[in-house]
Amino acid sequence: MSQPITIDDFDLIIAEDPVVSQTSQQMQPQKQQQQQQPQPAQNRSEMPQPGQRTRSIDDFDIIAQNPPQRQSRKKSKRLKQEKPPQQVQQSQVPRNNPPQAQPRQHVQQRAVAANGRGGASPDVDANPSPKACGARQRCAVGVAVALILGTAVVLSILVGTKNSNALRFNNDTPSSPPFVRSNSPSSAPNSAELKEAAAVLTIRGFKPPAPGSPQEEALEWIVDEPGNAAADPLFTQNYILAVVHFSSAKVWPGAAGAGQINTLNVEPVRDVCAWNGVTCDANRFITNISMSERNLTTTIPPEIGLLTSLVELKLDGNNFTGSIPDSLGSLIKLKNLELHKNNLTGSIPITIENMLNLETLQLQENNLSGNIPTAVGKMTKLKNLYLEQNNLGGNIPTEIYSLPSLERLDLFENNFSGSLPTELGLLTNVDTLGLWDNKFWGPIPTEIGNLKKLEKFYLETNFLDGPIPTEIGLLTNLRDIRLHNNNIIGSIPTEIGNLVNANFMYIDSNQMTGTLPTELGRMAQVIHLTIGGGNMINGPIPTQLGNLKELEWLSLDEMALTGNIPITMRANSKLKNLRLNNNKLSGPIPDLSPLGELKVIRLNNNELTGTLGAWVVALPNLRNITITNNNIVGSVPIALCSITPPRLIEMIVLLAVTAARPGPADKSARKRVIAIVVTVKGAKE
Repeated sequence: MSQPITIDDFDLIIAEDPVVSQTSQQMQPQKQQQQQQPQPAQNRSEMPQPGQRTRSIDDFDIIAQNPPQRQSRKKSKRLKQEKPPQQVQQSQVPRNNPPQAQPRQHVQQRAVAANGRGGASPDVDANPSPKACGARQRCAVGVAVALILGTAVVLSILVGTKNSNALRFNNDTPSSPPFVRSNSPSSAPNSAELKEAAAVLTIRGFKPPAPGSPQEEALEWIVDEPGNAAADPLFTQNYILAVVHFSSAKVWPGAAGAGQINTLNVEPVRDVCAWNGVTCDANRFITNISMSERNLTTTIPPEIGLLTSLVELKLDGNNFTGSIPDSLGSLIKLKNLELHKNNLTGSIPITIENMLNLETLQLQENNLSGNIPTAVGKMTKLKNLYLEQNNLGGNIPTEIYSLPSLERLDLFENNFSGSLPTELGLLTNVDTLGLWDNKFWGPIPTEIGNLKKLEKFYLETNFLDGPIPTEIGLLTNLRDIRLHNNNIIGSIPTEIGNLVNANFMYIDSNQMTGTLPTELGRMAQVIHLTIGGGNMINGPIPTQLGNLKELEWLSLDEMALTGNIPITMRANSKLKNLRLNNNKLSGPIPDLSPLGELKVIRLNNNELTGTLGAWVVALPNLRNITITNNNIVGSVPIALCSITPPRLIEMIVLLAVTAARPGPADKSARKRVIAIVVTVKGAKE
């Protein structure tokens, strides 16, 4: 890359060229002497010849604007060793190509000729012949050329500070790519370049870079030729990307492959559009930045907000700290913003209201606080809003419920409070509503029945009360409903049987009463059905539960169920976990040998009777069976002792055996508990 001429370059050239050096030393005193008293020419050779124009200061201005070009410093030294042309007429000297320096053996002759301007040299005849006059004339021409060159050099130095491109060494090799600084120390930008580039950035909305800051490092890297760089529309975006680089441990995964770390000066990353995770459009404007899980540790540079061509920005899974820059609100073309899984603090900037094209906003798993700005309601194209697992609080702004395109709303594990408004029913396009683990109270609004597209409904771990609205039966697309750990009262509505596509239903740990509706048997796609855990539901287990062919987990524990265990449960062939403990069930334990997938059976704390059949041994995947605190009699099947790995890690059989009627003094023998623990080492579940 071509290098700018500095003061040291000119000092070296003048020192190596005695003619230019001597002439430049004589220029100032001669100029002052001419201003005080014009000196008449002593020799005819110094007088202007007919048809010859006298040099003026305008000529020097022209030369200064079109300075002589040199190939390189080394080449200029070689030229000094070459033989000069015999005679160079003034009219033959190209303005941009100065005559080559004279060899040192001619220096004295040229110096004598130059000194002859003040009077005749002692070595020169007072009455020269025409031939001698011609020689002196040619010498005078050489002196004049030398003076012109010397003056041009001085003026070029002065002009060079104003236009660093005025004097450049010509180089036949192609220049480096724009905005890229090579590793050579000599290519560092000078202060004029930095000032010009900084001024351009200031005009474009940037703050002046502080000394030693990532912004200053980025500016030094990106500046090459400020006159061109500042005018280039890509200058700003390349600077911003460099700021991100220098703010992030000075590494950027290179274009060679994910995970490869390269510095900015390495060849594969000279073109920012080739950087790993960066996508540009046909005009080379950056449209996508994907830097997920790159261990970037810094604050998010506010300069990113000036990448106005961005459509997608992914900085998730890093260690970014600090607040979300307000400047991100300037990304009016942005459709996807992912800043989740960082350590961001502060509030959500109100400037997000300008992101009218945003479709996905992911800010979850940070330490954000404050309220959701009502400005979110202006983002009419927003489809996915992820704000879970923060410290956000207050009421949900009603403006959110007016977002016509919203499909997913995740606000769980925050500190939101208040009741669920009736406006919730306006989210007719929502398929996922995640509000669990907050401080919501009050009943579930009946308008929930308007959410016909709802598939995932999460309201667990709040303070909701009131009954489950019957309108829930209208949500026929519902696949996952979780209402556990609340204060819901009333009975399970029979309309819940309409949820024929539901796979998971958790309504345990509430204060519900009534009985289990037989309509539960219509939920043919249910996999997990959990109703117990603190509810006060009584009555029998519906035999219709045997119709649930996809059922894997059935938890009806800790309630007040009565009656027998339905024999129809033998049809639940995929059942793996059966929990009926802590009820008032009675009768014998049915033969469950067809349930070959069973791993856990918990029947303890009931009123079951009879014996434990040998069918237990036939269950190939059984890991745990607990039947303590019942009225089971008889002995433990001896076949349990012959179980070998990998069928069983640990089987616990707790039998409450009713002994003979004890005497008054033998109360401790009323029930005798026998525990058999069979542990098979090395077995894997």
